Amino acid sequence: MDVSELTLLEGLVIPPKFKVPEFEKYNGMKCPREHLISYTREMAAYKDNEKMMIHIFQYSLTGSAAKWYNKLDRHHIRSWQDLGKAFITQFKHMSELVPDRWSLQAMERNPTKTITEYAQRWRDDASQVHSTISDKEQARLFINTFKAPYYGYLLSGITKDFVDLVVLGEMIDISIKNGKLERGESASTKKNQWTKKKEG
Repeated sequence: MDVSELTLLEGLVIPPKFKVPEFEKYNGMKCPREHLISYTREMAAYKDNEKMMIHIFQYSLTGSAAKWYNKLDRHHIRSWQDLGKAFITQFKHMSELVPDRWSLQAMERNPTKTITEYAQRWRDDASQVHSTISDKEQARLFINTFKAPYYGYLLSGITKDFVDLVVLGEMIDISIKNGKLERGESASTKKNQWTKKKEG
């Protein structure tokens, strides 16, 4: 085996003080175009150094995406443009699977996750939707992912701000666990007020 054939680039020179940025790793499960944009902006200072752009790109990858990079043919990747096109082509199917409003509304919270953890995951997915979703619409879609009794309690809340909604959700979660709110009938069916558990 000719070890020299294993290198993707020849004549690469990395600046002495260069430090690899802390990239958000791409694992092949999200939109490749979004990752390419993020990487290019992170490496803006080196955008004219094609060899640097190509070489450092591997450090922004993980999992199946990293394996794909390691299998690249040096004879096919001669420019940053070549690598970008190859990357988009390889993972373009993920662009077709990016979330939309329907998939956001169809999401469900894992009972083992806190409201905050679920909200973070949900909003991460919402950020991938191609068209911008207003904070008010995000709040409405987020509420619709919950089942009773959370749905009713959240729907009857005085806020439609997303962040306040998450805080309200955590309060409801704690109140239900502490027995201060019922797990059954939701607030929306009781004159739009929270249902207090009867003291016995």
